[in-house]
Amino acid sequence: MEAIFTPAILLSLKALSAVTKSLSALFHTAGRKDAAYKRISGRLEQKQEKLTGLYGHVDLICWLEYTGTASCRLCALPKRLDCLLHEDLWSSGRPYLLTSATLSVGGDFSHHMRQTGADLLDRRRILAVSKASPFDYRNHALLYLPEDMPFPDVRIAAYRNAVTDRLEELIRLSHGHTLVLFTSYRTMETVHQELAGRIEDVGIFIRDNKPVAYFTDGE
Repeated sequence: MEAIFTPAILLSLKALSAVTKSLSALFHTAGRKDAAYKRISGRLEQKQEKLTGLYGHVDLICWLEYTGTASCRLCALPKRLDCLLHEDLWSSGRPYLLTSATLSVGGDFSHHMRQTGADLLDRRRILAVSKASPFDYRNHALLYLPEDMPFPDVRIAAYRNAVTDRLEELIRLSHGHTLVLFTSYRTMETVHQELAGRIEDVGIFIRDNKPVAYFTDGE
């Protein structure tokens, strides 16, 4: 994503930020008695603050998020969240419960605590427990590693087609009892659209941003 912020684009962002700031001040001065002008000035000020954050992005992680077939938005998050989480959440005095299969490594929570700022708290306020899974993996799980798949690259149609074909086989073998996880919304939508046209005897649902109730209300 660093390629987005070339020197030319950084100069453009700074120039756009300066123009937006000037416009905000102009509308503010001209609209002291006009509520509409004040609203425009406020919106321009917000845009200027966002532009300033973009060209001063050294401490930010930036990425593009597709919002449609031909549109996207630029998103940003701080690289370090430990102090922010400590200030906004952990030091508030409220109790919090965190559960996940990836909070600890071999029962050690130190890495997660450093990343989230929990290590800044008094250790007497923290109760950390790691429990083994009750699921009988040895007798009820099978690790399947296909050796005939193309190199994983979602930008290549041959790989996407191979994933779709293999998923169709696995879904039919499991009689539809299949949960497929993706790291890309775009790939998930593409594969879902293709499988929904191939497999009509079982329901093919896509989770995306729908609430859980969307899938359970009809039960």
